[in-house]
Amino acid sequence: KTPSTAMGKRRKKKKNATAPRDGLASMETETLDSVTSGLGFNTKSTRLSKGKIIQRQQLEAKVLRKTIADMKRERMKLSKKKVGQRDTRKELTKKMKSMQQEFELKCKRELEEFEEKEIQTVENGEKKEEEIR
Repeated sequence: KTPSTAMGKRRKKKKNATAPRDGLASMETETLDSVTSGLGFNTKSTRLSKGKIIQRQQLEAKVLRKTIADMKRERMKLSKKKVGQRDTRKELTKKMKSMQQEFELKCKRELEEFEEKEIQTVENGEKKEEEIR
C-alpha cells in the first residue's frame, strides 16, 4: 500500500477537461425547432401564453449565444494581417451582428403580434357579451 491509501483514503479521479458539457454541446448539432419542441414549446399551437413565448425566446437566445461564441472562437484563430483571412474574419463579424439583430427583431415582432391577438380576443369577447344581452 502506498502511504496516501494506507489509512483507507482514496484518491479522487481527475475529471477530463476536454469532455463536452451535456446540455450545450448537444444543442449545437440540433436545430432550434427540435430543441424548442422537445421541451414542450409547440410553435404551431393555437393558444400560447406570453410566458411560454418568453421562455422559448430565452432558450433561443441561449442557443444563439452559444453559436456566436463558437463563431468568435473561430474568428480569433484567423489573422488580421493576411488578406484572405481578414476578409473571412470580417464576414464572420458581419454574420454575428446580423444574426443578433434578426433575433432581436423577431422577438419584438412575436411579442407585438401576441399583444395584438390578445387585444383582438378581448374586443371580440366584449362584442359577444353585448350580443348576448
